[in-house]
Amino acid sequence: MRMKGASFDLSKESQGRRGMKIRWVRYRRAAKALMKLNPDYLRTYTPEEINEMEWETLETAITLWIQHFELAVKTVLVSEKNLCNQVLGQIMDGLIIWQECFVKIADKIMAVFFRFGEGVARSSKEPQKLFKLLDMFDSLENLKTQFSVVFEGEAGADICLRFRELEKLLVHAASKVFWEFGLQIEGNQDGLPPPPDGSIPKLVRYATNYLKYLATETYSVPMAKVLRTEHIWKAGVLSKPETHENLLKNAIANVMEALQRNVEAKRSRYVFWKFYKNETTVLFT
Repeated sequence: MRMKGASFDLSKESQGRRGMKIRWVRYRRAAKALMKLNPDYLRTYTPEEINEMEWETLETAITLWIQHFELAVKTVLVSEKNLCNQVLGQIMDGLIIWQECFVKIADKIMAVFFRFGEGVARSSKEPQKLFKLLDMFDSLENLKTQFSVVFEGEAGADICLRFRELEKLLVHAASKVFWEFGLQIEGNQDGLPPPPDGSIPKLVRYATNYLKYLATETYSVPMAKVLRTEHIWKAGVLSKPETHENLLKNAIANVMEALQRNVEAKRSRYVFWKFYKNETTVLFT
């Protein structure tokens, strides 16, 4: 009986080693498949490093991140999950072993994507980042259901948690960028004279185009979701927040009011500046 038990333990140990070997081989192949996409941008991931990137470079990196993240989840990892099931499904404890093996393969791959997304969300909150943050948030929203299916069960709990944490970071970041944009407009009293020809100041043109772009269907839907999610987190799940449309409408209206106050302040300075120039001209002629 003891010999039989020892033989069984040895068999389990042998199967465990085989599982580890298969896992390592599959991880290398999955990683190699993603490396063909040339994801060098993922090497830059801390908030400090991201803050130092040129905007065009960061914009391109975020676009690639969205594409590659989706490809990794929908194609590469789905394929790996099926292979793990086929190869390891009959080893030892069957279901538990192959799922754990798959998650360990996926975890190393997804960690690289997560840390880049987290770095972007934690980086400085310039106004132009809002639209890329919304792109990232929207991509996660679209992947949420499939991600939960791919990483189902207890084995995938940690990686699903990190997915949700990244989504939370993006919600907070996008919301903060938007509200700070309004505050920047409100506080933009640079003291410089208005355009001498009475033309529209650059800030007004920029803010108007910014809000028009935000109101498009591409960004109004994810922005409304961000605002509603943030509102629920602050007010509590039992609260009755306004509809997506009203929240976005009110948020844009607040920024428009700040812009109007800014314009009024510049207009009064324009009147004063014009009067000052006229008086100075008369004085020295």
